[in-house]
Amino acid sequence: QCVLSLNMLNEKIYIFLWFWTLFVLIVTLIGLLAFLISYVFKQRQRKFIKRFLSICDEYDPDTERNFLHEFTHIFLRSDGVFIIDLINSNSGDLITTDIVRQLWH
Repeated sequence: QCVLSLNMLNEKIYIFLWFWTLFVLIVTLIGLLAFLISYVFKQRQRKFIKRFLSICDEYDPDTERNFLHEFTHIFLRSDGVFIIDLINSNSGDLITTDIVRQLWH
């Protein structure tokens, strides 16, 4: 029997799966690059923490600029900012603001 039509169907399915895998790879690499860029730059981390401190009126930019730098880069470091970012994405701004305020004190 001739199975040419079945082979052509399988070929189309595998071509689709190959392009889908290529698409997923590209999207994953873009997401990884965006993640690395956002956590390598220290200025982004300071702005992220400063946003929550400004919400609860705990941060005065004139007097506490150096303390914010120490808090972000010595106390929290990159992994602490990452965990706060995860808490923010899963719990929201209100809970994250409370946690950052407690850590600030």
